[in-house]
Amino acid sequence: MFVLGRQQSKVDISNATGGQAVGADPNGPPCIDLPESSVVIRHLLLTFYPPPNFLFTSLDELKPVVAAAHKYQMDSVIDVLTQVLIRDFSKTESLRVFCISTRYRLPLAQEASARHFLTLSATAAVEACVDDLEDIDAKKVRC
Repeated sequence: MFVLGRQQSKVDISNATGGQAVGADPNGPPCIDLPESSVVIRHLLLTFYPPPNFLFTSLDELKPVVAAAHKYQMDSVIDVLTQVLIRDFSKTESLRVFCISTRYRLPLAQEASARHFLTLSATAAVEACVDDLEDIDAKKVRC
């Protein structure tokens, strides 16, 4: 599949420039720097261990976890997060869920949120306009 490089190469590179890699142990396991915050990685890992019972309190908390699961191609986690989007947020924040599910290609959540959005009154629909609409391309939205 793939092989992770040893941390030693990072130490060698930093020593060549006169620096010292912090916490680098040439005999220890390899370290990988991730751009996601520790909170996002923790939430991502809690979706599958222990069994998926982790609760997200807001869509702002869930959105970066969906992005990380999509980025790392964690299909089983994406399935769990899709159900969380549908169950916990599609009724209350249908337009945001639609935007997130469109961006990350989650058709079940996209359909559920669209159905809930269509039940809103015209006034509520106008008030539902969100910044997340900027994240999706109009070509991805099919009628």
